[in-house]
Amino acid sequence: MAGAGTVTLLFTDLVGSTESLVALGEDRYDSVRDEHDALVGGTIAAHDGEVVKHTGDGYMAAFPRAGDAVAAAAEIQRLVSRRNDDSEVKLEVRIGISAGDVTARSGDYHGVPVIEAARLCAVAAGGQILASQTVRSLVGSRGGHDFVNLGDVDLKGLPPLATVAVRWSDDAPVFVPAPRVKGNLPASVDRFIGRQHEVDAIRALLGEGQLVTLTGPGGSGKTRLALELGRSIGAEQADGIWLVDLASIDDETLIAEATMAALGLRGSDAPARDVLRSHLARRDTLVLFDNCERVLGNAATLISELLAACPLMRVLATSREPLRVPGETEYSVEGLAREEAVELFAERVPGRRRIGHRGVIVRICAALEGIPLAIELAAAKLRVLSPAELADRLDDQLAVLVHGRRTAPERQRTLRATLDWSYDLLDDDERTVFRRLGIFAGGFTLDAAEQVVADDQIPGAGVNDLLEPLVERSLLTMVPGGSGFLVFGSSNPSVSTPPSDSMRPVNATRWPNVTSTGSGTSPARRPWSSLSRSTSRLSASTKSTPTSVKRSSSRSATATRSRRRKSSTPSHSPGLRPASPTRVCGANVCSPLFPPTHPRSPEPELWLPPG
Repeated sequence: MAGAGTVTLLFTDLVGSTESLVALGEDRYDSVRDEHDALVGGTIAAHDGEVVKHTGDGYMAAFPRAGDAVAAAAEIQRLVSRRNDDSEVKLEVRIGISAGDVTARSGDYHGVPVIEAARLCAVAAGGQILASQTVRSLVGSRGGHDFVNLGDVDLKGLPPLATVAVRWSDDAPVFVPAPRVKGNLPASVDRFIGRQHEVDAIRALLGEGQLVTLTGPGGSGKTRLALELGRSIGAEQADGIWLVDLASIDDETLIAEATMAALGLRGSDAPARDVLRSHLARRDTLVLFDNCERVLGNAATLISELLAACPLMRVLATSREPLRVPGETEYSVEGLAREEAVELFAERVPGRRRIGHRGVIVRICAALEGIPLAIELAAAKLRVLSPAELADRLDDQLAVLVHGRRTAPERQRTLRATLDWSYDLLDDDERTVFRRLGIFAGGFTLDAAEQVVADDQIPGAGVNDLLEPLVERSLLTMVPGGSGFLVFGSSNPSVSTPPSDSMRPVNATRWPNVTSTGSGTSPARRPWSSLSRSTSRLSASTKSTPTSVKRSSSRSATATRSRRRKSSTPSHSPGLRPASPTRVCGANVCSPLFPPTHPRSPEPELWLPPG
């Protein structure tokens, strides 16, 4: 090796190598790559350089003198240019050079100059040579090289570096390299509101592991949050950020092919999985797999295989349930905070007109639990309704929250379509359980669920196993503390509920056919909270679930019993005992397909959490 001390490091990279592999086929590409290797490797040796190692489609070389490194880089570019004049297949090489004190260990060099040279190579354009100001100072006027000062250049993980370009020919690229954000992320057409805490938290999780899955109910903003995160860190990924939308994939066996297409890889006869592994093996990239829930099994398998073979790759997935693969970190996406929700509502009002009525808007957003899709659908209704009229109609949300954006996916144009998307993920037994749970006014214990659900088709011992997929798909959630479950459409007592009265009945502003069973002032909040998946694992929690929990207050329990005596008992559950007094909730509908079992009662006063 050139030895420790001051050494000049040179990195080269063949631009577009993977695209060439796909376009040319493996045999023809191997011939082109051999030609490239002979040209670059031979030039390095001819200028007293030493090849330290191959870097996939390039080289890392060391030179005892900076002038030799610059001369070798200029000669490589001239030889490649002449070669391209007589060849149908064009080559483009980018080069980065830096110099300084390094240490030699185990056949490699270590130190900041090594990182500088590699980063300069990564940001250079095809045909460009970038070098640090240190290299220019070491070369001086020797060799007659034409250096063009580019000022400070931002490089990943380093302070701004004083950089020069080497003009090796009259038309050599000598521009300042802009931060290159590779990938296929769509441009944002409207303002992203709030969620900075979530962006920071997910970013930190991606720094700790390879796979983060955003889970949560439909409409909670998983996709938008993932895209915003991708845009915010795009310049940090040397090989880009790529979106793979799985929502339209009907055949699970074609997921790998769809991923190839999203990454711009086409025309190869090799199996899609092999092409992906080859392409991503050494690439510093983030892939966003969106809407995994429809093809969960094959998506999980492909992602697991790619992560095992591609150590630099990271994955951010969105799904209504976790992938359940090794190394996965799950992040539950919930509704917007109150001020963020109000801001989003105001932003989406047709015509962006001033509407006033802040108190009513806050009540509307609270009734919708800050879920972005619901808020946007509600804001659109102000074309024909006043804020007060809209608030009065939110006890029938499936009927009111319709007519979303024409360009939105079908599943996001109405609230009903969003919920049907989750319901369609269930198998026959899970749908049966889900419908039967609709008899509960919101909450229930495992013991109560077994009594309601079990029959000749579904044994009581199997109910527990069928509840788990409903929790994972955000159709049920665990009551904090493991005291029971909430059917979707009921309230979550864990969020901003007064601690002295944390189990009060909820009001009727939930889902269609909601019945208020409480008395006095009830919390008109968190109507989507049962869709927000609990981070607790069902299998670990249900073993100790009590069959009854202390009533929140004698007043609410008495009111509930009185109201239930006036209600008819559904015919399919004779002798059914009432739901656990822990959760005397107003919702008695758990899917758009389940009819109401209780008559309507007047809507109580809306309640807003403090702060």
